[in-house]
Amino acid sequence: PCLPALPEGEALHRLCLGLQRLPPEPEVRYAALFLDGPGLLRQAMGALRADRRCTEGALELAGSYSLPIPRGRGEVARAINRMGRVRFLQLLELQLALPPAGAGQEALEQAAAHARELLEGGACLSLKELAVGGRELMELGFESGPALGRTLALLLEQVLDGALPNQREALLRAAGRLKP
Repeated sequence: PCLPALPEGEALHRLCLGLQRLPPEPEVRYAALFLDGPGLLRQAMGALRADRRCTEGALELAGSYSLPIPRGRGEVARAINRMGRVRFLQLLELQLALPPAGAGQEALEQAAAHARELLEGGACLSLKELAVGGRELMELGFESGPALGRTLALLLEQVLDGALPNQREALLRAAGRLKP
């Protein structure tokens, strides 16, 4: 198989400038080359005999590239939770180097600032970082199962929104109010 054609003219010039600003991570750079078409990206990754992890990463980045830029601390926290820290930061780097159509540079820089603040501040961004777990909720009388998982997810949502601190006592009080 052969590589698909790259853009030409002004689009190629923009792409080259953007590639210079990207980190030397293969999945980020491959995603940048074929942002317009997952089919072309998949074909290129096959022709290059890229490994599965790199291919999946590039496809995820290219697929997420045009999603709306998260606004505010809570939206950025949710995006990090959904995508994972590394992948979200890669997406931001890609969008900052090659801004999507209609995406304002200010919105991208604001999202990057929120991400830095959350990550450097050690914010809780996943269930495993929540100050309570299933065991503590079962001690409150919750039964193991889907309801327990939903309660933990609701607590995490409130922490991501900033409505609830990631502190054991506060989370247990909130969980007690959620108990059926």
